[in-house]
Amino acid sequence: MGRLSFGGPDALALIQHLYTNNAATLQDGQVRYGLVCNEQGGIRDDVLVYKWPYGYAMVVNASNRPKIVAWLEEHKGGRNVQIMDQTTQTAMIAVQGPKALELVAGFDRCGPWQTRLLLRRADALPGSTVRRQPHRLHRRGRR
Repeated sequence: MGRLSFGGPDALALIQHLYTNNAATLQDGQVRYGLVCNEQGGIRDDVLVYKWPYGYAMVVNASNRPKIVAWLEEHKGGRNVQIMDQTTQTAMIAVQGPKALELVAGFDRCGPWQTRLLLRRADALPGSTVRRQPHRLHRRGRR
């Protein structure tokens, strides 16, 4: 999966312009599924947009990453926004299925029951560490 971050005062404006869902109503720590479409409404990629206290991030499909980065750059126009592709500097592990929450419980500095409780209340937990390395736990799907 490709991992993009957005900086600058017009980051939200660019996301709102090219993303089919409403990122403006996201609260810090929330994530929302949506699409990036072409001018005719055809789907270029399905993405996840995250809202952090310091800005926005987007997760795109790995095979589409170069074309989505180019599409974002091409359509930012005069907006004051920086698009940072963090894919090669970061890692992502996806744990899916009915036992996913059980499998990641206790992964970070919280105990297993604390991780489960926190991820029931929020989409993401920023600011955690594993072996002194920063990470975020994210949750999608049913609660």
